[in-house]
Amino acid sequence: MRYRWIALAISCLSAVVAAGVLRPRYGGTLRVETSAGPKIGATENPAATPFAGQIYETLVHCDSHGEMKPWLATAWTHDAAMGKWIFSARKNVVLPNGTLWTPGEDILAVPDTKPLDEILVEASLQNKAVAESGAFRISNQRPGEFIRLVANENYWGGRPFLDSVEIQMGRTRHDQLLDFELGKADVVEAEITDIKALKQPNVVVQVSKPRETIALIFENAKISDPIRQAVALSIDRSSMQRVMLDKQGEVSGALLPQWISGYAFLFPTARDVARAKDLAPPGATLSLCEDPRDRVLRSLVDRIAVDVSQSGIAVRTAISACDADLVRLPIRSVNPQQALLSLASELRVSAPAWGPPFEMERELLHDYRIVPLFQFPFVYALRPNVKNWSAQGDLADVWLEEN
Repeated sequence: MRYRWIALAISCLSAVVAAGVLRPRYGGTLRVETSAGPKIGATENPAATPFAGQIYETLVHCDSHGEMKPWLATAWTHDAAMGKWIFSARKNVVLPNGTLWTPGEDILAVPDTKPLDEILVEASLQNKAVAESGAFRISNQRPGEFIRLVANENYWGGRPFLDSVEIQMGRTRHDQLLDFELGKADVVEAEITDIKALKQPNVVVQVSKPRETIALIFENAKISDPIRQAVALSIDRSSMQRVMLDKQGEVSGALLPQWISGYAFLFPTARDVARAKDLAPPGATLSLCEDPRDRVLRSLVDRIAVDVSQSGIAVRTAISACDADLVRLPIRSVNPQQALLSLASELRVSAPAWGPPFEMERELLHDYRIVPLFQFPFVYALRPNVKNWSAQGDLADVWLEEN
């Protein structure tokens, strides 16, 4: 019996030790590289970077289930007499200058002219951020190149584990992987075509659900509807996914992936060259932008040019001043309506009328100015000591295990 108690004690001690190793710890600097390039600053659109939510905060917040939850506002009530929704401001929010956040009525009183769910979704958009009150604050930056964030010691949600985060921006995925191999970065982005090669000792590969839409965006408003539709019908998405993407990613004609919207399959993806030839006017021409820094998009653009030329449209590729551009559109929310409004804002197109997500998305896509092709996951290569990394760019819970 005595030996059983000794064995049990040893087992319990081992469990405690093991738990201690995995317990989050405070301190350290996380080095991150990203292809995103816009400046993060008080005069810039906070939605321009996936890390903006760590600095700028909104009245309400979309959780991982797509539900709107209290954030800088703790509650909201309806004032029928005034015809407004009144938001209650959180009391313990400290701004960078050390003062308490005291928002005015223009922020906390919202006219009751829309459904409440629309008001809440709009209030959660990053371009509607109302305070620089996040878990991190900017300590240094070189616009478009580098930013250093430091922990907000007075954060109302509790101090983050990391002391600081250093973010190198505008880095190609090739250069990111090179820096990762040289030990210059802890977290880098990777392509979906790199997943197999990255599976090696001392590398943690994190692959999210599809969170990025690859779409052809027509920048030149002079390109007619028939030409845009002909281009959409000419592209052989399935062949490109099978051969060029090594069967990675998902073929899609929708902006939002199926797992978020539930209706992506309703947007057609089939190729119809005969119909494209009927639509394309004689002598039609098109220029496609080719980003020399993005090897995956560059190869896809070259293949798109070949496909579209088969419809009778003369296609050329260029680096700038093009009719259309192949871009990556990050899906920043799992709430379909919030995600669509964010995409409209980033693309600088008119926001769709509020309604069921399918109707909103169909409005954005009806004129073929935006032609979705694929949905990619976010792929990250991480050092083994990086814990709790999130594809949503949430840095507050990330911590570094001691090496």
